[in-house]
Amino acid sequence: AVEPPKALNDNSDDTASVKPLTNDTTETSQTDQGKTNDDGKTPIPVNPIEPVDPDKPVNPITPVNPDNPDNPVNPVDPVNPVQPEQNTAPVLNVPEDQTVSLSHNGTFDVLNGVTASDKEDGDLTKAIKVTGNVDLSKEGTYTLTYSVTDSAGQTTSAKRVITVANDLPVISADDQTIEVGTSFDPVVNVTASDVQDGDLTKDIKVTGNVDTTKLGTSQLTYSVSDHDGGQTTKTINITVYAKDASFSGLDALTVQQGSTPDLRKGVSVSDPYSATPSDFTVTACDTKTPGQKSVTYSYIDKWGHVTTQDRVINVIAEK
Repeated sequence: AVEPPKALNDNSDDTASVKPLTNDTTETSQTDQGKTNDDGKTPIPVNPIEPVDPDKPVNPITPVNPDNPDNPVNPVDPVNPVQPEQNTAPVLNVPEDQTVSLSHNGTFDVLNGVTASDKEDGDLTKAIKVTGNVDLSKEGTYTLTYSVTDSAGQTTSAKRVITVANDLPVISADDQTIEVGTSFDPVVNVTASDVQDGDLTKDIKVTGNVDTTKLGTSQLTYSVSDHDGGQTTKTINITVYAKDASFSGLDALTVQQGSTPDLRKGVSVSDPYSATPSDFTVTACDTKTPGQKSVTYSYIDKWGHVTTQDRVINVIAEK
């Protein structure tokens, strides 16, 4: 005879009860805690499975170094992406500050010598912009601002100072020596010129006086102004001199020791300013001792100019 199978929950003849499988993952209730299995052992509660939080990032798994399991392999740093090449600013070449001459008819080219270039755009000279202007007809300091912009919008600028200056007139006059009694024109051989106004000789003014009847040195000051107010002055010396008179008959003379020779005998003087020259003087000669002596002849003309000349006197001993 075949015994019918026991019910699934019939554990009357079993030593241990079988708990049916369920999907319940909750913790054992307090009423169930403390119960024992049929063998008297305290049951171990099953920890429930924590649900996965979709917003919480999962910790990455550190790779294992196969050569050294105790040291994990560091993750490889990502390669930096290639940065696009940066645009360079234009290069602006501007001449240095400059001083130019004032000019009533001239013009100043503010772009002369100014260039611009760019690594990406090439020559940008034609794109240069200038702020400011230079008035050559008026003295002063003028500031010019140059700027240039490339196709990427980068701008380079530079400043330059232009000074407009009035050139002062130039006076040409030198020291002079003139003979006494002659006529003298203070502006003869004196000239003046100016860069802006040209010849200004006719505008020269002279201060000072030269008396050609007196020997000596006098000063004359010349001044001239241009049409823009620039003035120049120059001072020169004018020296009035007289020609020397000339003596004749002053050959060497031999006299006896102790004698009193006539040193004026045979001597005459010629004055370039007088047909009848005045008398001349002569120093004394010591004839007490033999030897070569010297005497001096002097003449003063009507201008007060003194002419002197020496004469040799040979004193010989008595026989």
